[in-house]
Amino acid sequence: MTIAVQPNPKNRVRFMYSPYIEAVLSLQVLYDQYHHGALLPWVIRFREHISPETYREIRYFGDNIREWLYLLDLALDLPDLGRMSFGEVVDHIASLPTVDFVFRLLGEQVPPMEIQAVFENPANAEVIYRRLGITNPRRKSEMSRLFESPAEVQRELCRFLVSYWDQHFEEEFHWVELLLVKGIKDEAKRLEEESLPRFLTRISGGLITRDKKVRRAHADHVIIENVAGPIEIALADLEEIVLFPSLFVAPQSIFELSGGRLLMSYSIPPGVYLRRDTLVPPEHLSRLLKTLADETRLKIMKLMMQDRQCTQGLAVELGLAEPTISRHLKLLREADLISGEKEGNYIYYNLRLEKIAELHMKILDFLRN
Repeated sequence: MTIAVQPNPKNRVRFMYSPYIEAVLSLQVLYDQYHHGALLPWVIRFREHISPETYREIRYFGDNIREWLYLLDLALDLPDLGRMSFGEVVDHIASLPTVDFVFRLLGEQVPPMEIQAVFENPANAEVIYRRLGITNPRRKSEMSRLFESPAEVQRELCRFLVSYWDQHFEEEFHWVELLLVKGIKDEAKRLEEESLPRFLTRISGGLITRDKKVRRAHADHVIIENVAGPIEIALADLEEIVLFPSLFVAPQSIFELSGGRLLMSYSIPPGVYLRRDTLVPPEHLSRLLKTLADETRLKIMKLMMQDRQCTQGLAVELGLAEPTISRHLKLLREADLISGEKEGNYIYYNLRLEKIAELHMKILDFLRN
């Protein structure tokens, strides 16, 4: 899903989230769980449902594609990534030409000509091992499969990704998605209130900075911290700024600047450590659940599913006194579960189905936030 933010002059900013990114990053967390201390409770719970065979595959692929992180490079440049389902991204990976697949899987650190040379003569793999700094014989042996049977590795990787999604992560993503949407709403609101340079400086976690000199000389310039040294860039020169929240990205971050496009991740809290004040449910949620916890009121709501109802008709249908029905209707109206419309001497009530539909989201928001 992609959400575009259009408050001028910040219309170059686009928020998006991707089930593919979250699934791959979750594999990285499972591979290197102690690097993600805040997510250990999630790892402990989630690993209970993963078979030893699946975990061995997580370890195997993680060992050979930089702890799963290079797998992100296979998709980050897709212009419609935020609109693509997990299966559509995997189909894209499966359709990549073999040389391109290996080139991207190795983090674009090995020229395609050298990869092609290894396909033609496996003995040339030593050149790639030296370039990647691989000296361990076991790693060399595992990596050799990528050069001897690249199409087979491509199929195996895609098969594993589909299996991991179908059997484990798709259901998990239902609640992860709630946190991602909240993360976008929160930052989109802050973007409206802050200048774009200040917003990017805050959300980048140190990857983007602005010193006093830059602020005074160029109000729309920022400094991007790069391995080769800091780069000063005018935000007006960027054609697109893509920001995406992630539950699993911390403590590292995903950052890419190329061709007038800035792509950057930002971390959202996992909600696994609860402060005492978050243990208290919101008043409106408590009132709503208490209102529903009554057999008579549930009967009234069920009758309203069939047709609108008035006090007198409900009294006859349920065999109760009209004052009793009125008290129940008053509570349902206060909880915003029904609405009433006067016609002549009667008030007819309708069930507000949208409020019922939102109930499970409100409960999940409380439990997960």
